[in-house]
Amino acid sequence: MNEKIISKINKLMALTSSSNEHESAKAAEMAFKLMEENHISMSDLNAAQIQEDLGEIGATTLNAVTKLTIWEKQLGAVIANHFDSISFNRRRPHPTHYGWWVYSMGFIGHESNRITCEIMYEWLRKLIQREANKTFPDYARRQSFCIGAVNSLVEKYYEEKKEDKNETGLVVYDEVRKWADDNMNMKTKKSRVPSVYSSALQAGASMGNNLSLNKQFGLKAIGC
Repeated sequence: MNEKIISKINKLMALTSSSNEHESAKAAEMAFKLMEENHISMSDLNAAQIQEDLGEIGATTLNAVTKLTIWEKQLGAVIANHFDSISFNRRRPHPTHYGWWVYSMGFIGHESNRITCEIMYEWLRKLIQREANKTFPDYARRQSFCIGAVNSLVEKYYEEKKEDKNETGLVVYDEVRKWADDNMNMKTKKSRVPSVYSSALQAGASMGNNLSLNKQFGLKAIGC
């Protein structure tokens, strides 16, 4: 595997978390174009990091938002599972608006895996949201679209997991789980499943079929 290409892709991927939406989208487009041209997947990038050093186990939290939807929580969970990590979400009082809460997504795992989770989560979240905004004008249908996209991604993940014989990941995950049990006060809470529009859900599912946590994203297929 070409180390210079890997390094360049990693630098571009780091830019996908930029607050400048144009810069973020352009960096992602360039990164995935390089991945397609060189037949490199996100798993390959993660494997290259693992060969060097997984880094210490810890927890990181992404930028807080006023609302964390069920599909965002589900997206964080499937990405974390794929990269031998654990996702969590927290809420805290809003600093300036009494009675309001701010929510944040976080990941627990080895440093290299956490970085990969953060990049994947931010990129996929923005990608799915952008496609939903282009397709439907109202919030409810956009949310249904996003749920459909993530549902497809989750289904594909579990299908691929059935064929995965890698036992190293199980050892890594057990280490992460032990760290989480020792250092984090985590509680499981069920999210209320919202009503969905079937047409928007199906449209999202079609988009989700072009996404993968293992291979390069089908950017051309989804018009990116």
